[in-house]
Amino acid sequence: DTNGHIVLWPDRAVVATDAIPVTDIPSPQIVTNAMGDTMHVIRFDGSALLQTQRSVPATGSLFALFRPAPNTTGTRLVGWEDSAGGQHGVGLMLTANGGLHAILRRNGASGDVVVPPSGTLDFQLVSLIWGPGGVTCFRNGEFVGTNTAIESVSSDPAIAVLKIGGPGSG
Repeated sequence: DTNGHIVLWPDRAVVATDAIPVTDIPSPQIVTNAMGDTMHVIRFDGSALLQTQRSVPATGSLFALFRPAPNTTGTRLVGWEDSAGGQHGVGLMLTANGGLHAILRRNGASGDVVVPPSGTLDFQLVSLIWGPGGVTCFRNGEFVGTNTAIESVSSDPAIAVLKIGGPGSG
């Protein structure tokens, strides 16, 4: 919009489902020079959200580029889970000092991976993969954790959207 807020974030996947703002919640802003150059980035301020109509796949991967702000412990980067019940889906939550908690559930069984702080509040590229080999997490191309307790995640029909910048359904 005219204030730099996102009104549509195009999905470039084969089966595209564009992300849109959540009703009555502010959307993130487009900013420049956040990475020390003229690249545009999307800034989530801790209350801004986007959502897309897509159920969590039983097996899959998720990639996120982010820079944690100070005092964001407990903030969800991605919510694709029943955050109140903790039985189904995938979520990414920030922990203290740039750490990360990958939340993966299959009918209540946990495949969580807790990633230690990176030692910096700089940009991080996180790759999260879940499937037959369990759950594996990489940060900036380096292996940082695994959990082989689950080989897929479950999805409750009530979890109809991927929320970007906040907790999932429920």
